[in-house]
Amino acid sequence: MHYSIAPAIGLGLFLMPLASHAATALPNAGAVQTALTSGETVNVVLDLTKCTSADDQKKPGTMKGGLRISAFLIRPDNSISFSDEHFTITTMDKKPIYQFLRYSLKPDDTVSFTMTTLSMPEMTQKGEVIAYNCKLGDGMSFFKP
Repeated sequence: MHYSIAPAIGLGLFLMPLASHAATALPNAGAVQTALTSGETVNVVLDLTKCTSADDQKKPGTMKGGLRISAFLIRPDNSISFSDEHFTITTMDKKPIYQFLRYSLKPDDTVSFTMTTLSMPEMTQKGEVIAYNCKLGDGMSFFKP
């Protein structure tokens, strides 16, 4: 008996576009809050080059990154706080450090970002806390996959 794989390939090519769809941008803090409180997955993309330093308004950041919100807290003022933490190694002296990143999305669609770095294994603060202010959609964007 002779079978053709052409129908299977055709079906696979038909389904491929369905599996790869674009993420939906969440345009404001209310949409982010609704998605999170509905149990939906929310991803964050941070571009500090579009944000301003809390210490020097004329000094933009240099890094970009992203994360999936795994836990969050909605405060009485309706701001949404979430964080990320990780161990890494410094680029200059190649020593291990621990970084704690905190994000706060406010109802006016502004976002504050802070990064605290701790030395290892002492867990003492290393350097100053880095702080930036961003705007939702410009520096900090939220998406539903």
